[in-house]
Amino acid sequence: MTNSIPGEYSKYTREKHIKYRRILRSHLKHCRGIFDEQNILTPYKYIDCFGGRGKYPDTVGSPMIFKEERHLLGGYKWEQHIWERHLQNHTSLTDYIGTDNVYWLDCRSILTQDLSIKKKGQYGMMFLDSEMDKSGFEVSKEIATFTSEQWEDIDIVFYIAPKNLKRFMNSNLTNYFINNTNKREWIISEPLKGSTHRYVFLVATNQPNWAEELQGFYNINSEKGKKILHNLDTTKKEKEERKKRESGQISMFPIEPMRNI
Repeated sequence: MTNSIPGEYSKYTREKHIKYRRILRSHLKHCRGIFDEQNILTPYKYIDCFGGRGKYPDTVGSPMIFKEERHLLGGYKWEQHIWERHLQNHTSLTDYIGTDNVYWLDCRSILTQDLSIKKKGQYGMMFLDSEMDKSGFEVSKEIATFTSEQWEDIDIVFYIAPKNLKRFMNSNLTNYFINNTNKREWIISEPLKGSTHRYVFLVATNQPNWAEELQGFYNINSEKGKKILHNLDTTKKEKEERKKRESGQISMFPIEPMRNI
């Protein structure tokens, strides 16, 4: 959810869900391959911390996308855990997907709730799509840090507005999320077209390569990925100041004015 009214539709919602569907489909197929190869019998875990209301004017939300795409696991078992703390949204969501493990709670309860997830060898995905304000960023960071330390094979997908992250937290993707989440691989999407807030998907995983095959997504260590991340991490003012330093117009070590003694 990315608006002041929880679950409200915006002109970017449909494009966001199109991209998220591609991420989830790729992940489900990747995990099915792992299950086939390693004969894993533990269920795939789908964790959605901000479930939303289920349906929108011309698209469906992330829990509905999982409902529509989980057949890609074939005959393997799956288990969902979905949080939605706003009663109106929760009521709407359960009308579409039922009440099984759909919690009318603050998603911070994940920090203490027993989800029966193994530290290693339990595959699944967590989606963090919080409100883009101070509280939302703090919750997402806390849960991502916890998840990456407790559940090695649960991959994390963030949907973030870097401009809001700078505004509310005076930080950026690298310092706030990447440096505080214990994952080996990071994949970043191109920002949503036309968005002044520069909405972007950020995928944290310990599984190599699965997300890089997605069109418009890049490893942050690739040339394209580095460029996208740098552009999102750096404000226009910061870029201008860097150019001036590189051209010698301003000093990196400004000289203090002399004082009368």
